[in-house]
Amino acid sequence: MKKRNLFFNVFDLKHFAAFTLAEVLITLGVIGVVAALTLPGVIADYQKKQTVEQLKVAKSTLEQGFRLMLATEGVDSLADTEFVKSFKGTAYEGGGLETPEATPILKKYFPGIDIVETSDRLSQLKEYYSDSNYFGANWNLPDWFFPNGFAVNIIVKKTPYTGPIDCDTIKAKGGAYCSLMVGGWNYLYIDVNGIKGPNRHGADVFYFVLTENGMLYPTHDSNWSIFNTGEPATAWYIYSNPDRLCPDGAVASAHGSNYAACAARIIHDGWQIKYNWKGAKKVL
Repeated sequence: MKKRNLFFNVFDLKHFAAFTLAEVLITLGVIGVVAALTLPGVIADYQKKQTVEQLKVAKSTLEQGFRLMLATEGVDSLADTEFVKSFKGTAYEGGGLETPEATPILKKYFPGIDIVETSDRLSQLKEYYSDSNYFGANWNLPDWFFPNGFAVNIIVKKTPYTGPIDCDTIKAKGGAYCSLMVGGWNYLYIDVNGIKGPNRHGADVFYFVLTENGMLYPTHDSNWSIFNTGEPATAWYIYSNPDRLCPDGAVASAHGSNYAACAARIIHDGWQIKYNWKGAKKVL
């Protein structure tokens, strides 16, 4: 009896059924439909996670720099630092354009920082952002650009700002700060990806305050509410007022929507973006 070649029989393609062209096309079509349905969601989730990670990096970088400034100079308040004492006026604003003396000081604590120092550079930024709807006014264009991609607009007061509530009440209510270097009507804006789009509040631009001890807190969190009202959840001041603060989509109230509490909402939700960030618009 003739011996069979088992190896050949196992791998002989003639023993396997083939797919027809129609079956292949149907399969590819199904894969295409599934991809079309799921890919946008996957991309959106990735973009949200990337935005949150960039926001964490930006917040941490700024806090580390200011805390290093305090530790190096051996002071407890930013008001007593060489940086703040270099101000000729009542505040630091306009980056190095208006306060050039502060630039070399900042570069010691924020390696690689690029600070706007010329009118030509400022004009270029104004021209760029005029079409992108970035901010509602030129005075809050970004002044600081960091090597890891984020940008900051900051107006630092020479004299710390204290709100209407006394410090004892703030502490009793659990508030995190009694005075601010950046606060009141001025905020610290973080654009997590610099000049890249979409350049919208609540999408890639977020609001913070800066305390005397170099820490950043989002505006309109419970600390902000306590600082301004003495209560941790006053409706207008807290992120939980969705019609006004960081709404889902383009929700408008009698006062308009402004996304000022989106950083607070992200942090409150466990460093996640759970609102409809694509609806974010500029703040006027």
